Amino acid sequence: DTINYTVSNICGSAIAIFPLVINPLPSHISISGSSSVCPGAGITLTPSATGGTWAVTNTHASISASGVVSGITPGTDTIGYSFSNSCGAATINYPVTVIGPPMVGSIAGPLSVCTGASITLTDSISGGTWASSTPSLATVVSSSGVVHGVAAGTDTISYTVAGICATTTVTRLLTIIPLPNAGGINGLSSVCPGDSISLTDTISGGAWTVSNAHATISGGVVTGIASGSDTVYYTVNTTCGTAVARKVISIGHLPVVGAITGPAVVCQGEMIMFGDTTSGGTWSASNGFASVTGGTVSGIAPGVDTIYYTVYNACGGTTVSRTVTVSTMVMPSVSTLLVPDSNICVGDLVTFVATPLNGGSAPVFQWRRSATLIGTGNPFAYSPLAGDAIHCVLISNYQCALADTVAGDTITFHTNPPLIPVASILASPADTATYPGEVITFTANLTLCGSAPLYQWFRNGTPVSGATNSSYALDVLKRDTVFCVVSCNIPCALSPFNHTNTIVIDPVFLGVADNSDMVFGMAISPNPNTGSFELTGRVGGNNGEAIHVSVADMTGKVMYTCDVQPVQGVLHRSIQLPPGIPTGHYLVRVVTASGARFLHMIKTE
Repeated sequence: DTINYTVSNICGSAIAIFPLVINPLPSHISISGSSSVCPGAGITLTPSATGGTWAVTNTHASISASGVVSGITPGTDTIGYSFSNSCGAATINYPVTVIGPPMVGSIAGPLSVCTGASITLTDSISGGTWASSTPSLATVVSSSGVVHGVAAGTDTISYTVAGICATTTVTRLLTIIPLPNAGGINGLSSVCPGDSISLTDTISGGAWTVSNAHATISGGVVTGIASGSDTVYYTVNTTCGTAVARKVISIGHLPVVGAITGPAVVCQGEMIMFGDTTSGGTWSASNGFASVTGGTVSGIAPGVDTIYYTVYNACGGTTVSRTVTVSTMVMPSVSTLLVPDSNICVGDLVTFVATPLNGGSAPVFQWRRSATLIGTGNPFAYSPLAGDAIHCVLISNYQCALADTVAGDTITFHTNPPLIPVASILASPADTATYPGEVITFTANLTLCGSAPLYQWFRNGTPVSGATNSSYALDVLKRDTVFCVVSCNIPCALSPFNHTNTIVIDPVFLGVADNSDMVFGMAISPNPNTGSFELTGRVGGNNGEAIHVSVADMTGKVMYTCDVQPVQGVLHRSIQLPPGIPTGHYLVRVVTASGARFLHMIKTE
């Protein structure tokens, strides 16, 4: 300090100055300056009294004589300042911290992340920042530790905590796993049943499967089982998911070939065309009867050949066949069968039956009288007239015919007029019997009845068994009526059946003949007729009883019946047969109490 002494008078003032040094007490000295220093850095400490000396207690720091402290290693060092004067001596300690880098924990969390996915990493020390060494592989939110996978690879994720003197960074390797990739399936897209193909994939480690039973697969080898289609799958599994590659495989089959179409016959030296709905095949023939080129079949020699058509695909070939007959060129002809023959009766219906030779599958038949067409078809029915000359014209569709139209032989017809057979019987020795058991022989007399007539004798209207000859012998014991029905075989007869006259045998040995109830002078008029006629006769006393009349054909089938009441011994009845009765010969039977009388009637149109 400075001590001033001042004297004043009228002349002024005078000041005497005395400097005074005041020494501090050493124990009261203080040190000022920073209490921390970074390693490698320095700070300056200032004591409140100079002249002392500086020292450090360990190696965390050093100090210069001027009080500059240098940080060496993190820790705390004590800086000592020793000072002495007339007032005493003392050492003042001043702690200085050498600040180290901040403490950081290890990074915790997953070691991998899928491409396109995110994970969160953490550290026990908060307040740091996160970073990715390769942002093209992974990105990270600096404050939260959320890492997002960008592309497959390995990245280094760092976590940095900043301190006063330095920063501390910890790192961790992170694997970015790619999303699964099944690549692409390579190989053929078709296989035949029973055959195999090999498939490969650009990505290894996958598994092979198929979608159905049309094929099987093992290690990429596909075996065809049944025709159709199957889907082959190649599946790759990773921690990031599943990827599947697909390939559709067609399991083939032998070609499906349609039937060969075309004519069944080819003429020798000519050609026909065969076809098939399936294209792309090849044609061949089995032998030398025919040849084939592109479906054109040529007839070489008469015989039968087999034409083959084969279509191939990757699975093999399918062959279909068709036989072809090689025929020689022939001339059609036609012959005619007549039923009956050409010697006929007037009005007969003749059936013409044509027999074609080489007429083809659909022959046409024309029937001509000279040049006039009178009908078509086969068979053909026609009623020829006398002198008609008729022939058949055949129009052939036979493939190898030398001519399409040919005429058969001409048939000239002879017609015979209708004949009416006449049959009658005679009794011998007479139509009366003079004693019981007398034999009366009946003999049939025939006109226009043919060479082999048939006979049936009737006694009292009943057929006599075994009486089938031209004569009939009867032992007369009572009154009998006898007639004969003759079947004639002469051509052109109006009816083959003919009824003879009836003979009544009177046994005179019994006395006067009883003519009561007999019908005499029986007649049919007109005869022949069209079904309408008059029946007349005389009845010898029948006590007023009705007489039964019936009309039957020659087989015995009854066509008409009625009962007639005679008037004063006269029998008369107009008869109209029912419509629809055919023309021919009929028996009119008149029955009285004593017997029956038969008359022969002919019905015409």
